[in-house]
Amino acid sequence: MKPLFPITRWEVREVSKDRFVSYQGKQYSVPFRYVGKKVKVKETLNQYLEIYDDFECIAKHPLLIGQLRYHAQIEHYKGLNVTTNGLATRHTQPDALEVEQHSLQVYEQLEGGESQ
Repeated sequence: MKPLFPITRWEVREVSKDRFVSYQGKQYSVPFRYVGKKVKVKETLNQYLEIYDDFECIAKHPLLIGQLRYHAQIEHYKGLNVTTNGLATRHTQPDALEVEQHSLQVYEQLEGGESQ
């Protein structure tokens, strides 16, 4: 029998070291500052998973179906910098993106052509 009104069931999850919470066998990202902390999750009527800290919604993801196992949002990784050994560390300037630049000569050499 279907209930006459929506029922919300909150569940508590711990954020893993890789910045994900698990819900029904799927993984959903949260902002990196919540690693190791407990958060509350709830499934909405419109098929989303909302993730809350003590005060506010910190992430919202569409519920994954089928073979999909992970859903990550790029903004949850802002402020992190990946090191050469693959570990993420906090970046001192959260909005700064470092892009390696090369002259066009480098790309032409890689393609086997010559620059003029």
